[in-house]
Amino acid sequence: MVIKSLAVFGDELFLGVGQELSSKKREEAVYIVTELFKHLKPELIYIMPTKGTNTLIPPICNELDIPYIIVAPYKSFYDEIPNEISDNEALQKCKSFIVVSDSDPQTTKERMDLLEETTVFCANTAMATLFVHSHHPSLKFVNFMNDIIEKENIRSWELVY
Repeated sequence: MVIKSLAVFGDELFLGVGQELSSKKREEAVYIVTELFKHLKPELIYIMPTKGTNTLIPPICNELDIPYIIVAPYKSFYDEIPNEISDNEALQKCKSFIVVSDSDPQTTKERMDLLEETTVFCANTAMATLFVHSHHPSLKFVNFMNDIIEKENIRSWELVY
């Protein structure tokens, strides 16, 4: 199966060793995502770099020669997440980098609105959306998934590792 484009979102995906995900579980998650990407053969992947997703999805894409686009809600978004994205090659090897808003949010509501706008952009731009999570996703992630699927009426897959 070949899919033109895929947006990927993860719930605390690929947390670092010694945090909440054991190294064995982390390796299993990487393997499962890699095998799915090999099967789907996406021509392009959209990534909104969130906790964990930013550290391993780009390297998997690089290993499989899958182009990816990193989408950020606003300029200072990277000040709010770990420096992992700037420490790895993700930014250097991405096909493109999109910033949805040139201005930084002034309030929590503006921040949340920009996060939602970016998520919707990724979900609507891609041919399909992939939600990746463990057997016990957080309630926040479940609500996020359901909200996007219901509001946007998108083609989506859920990958449980």
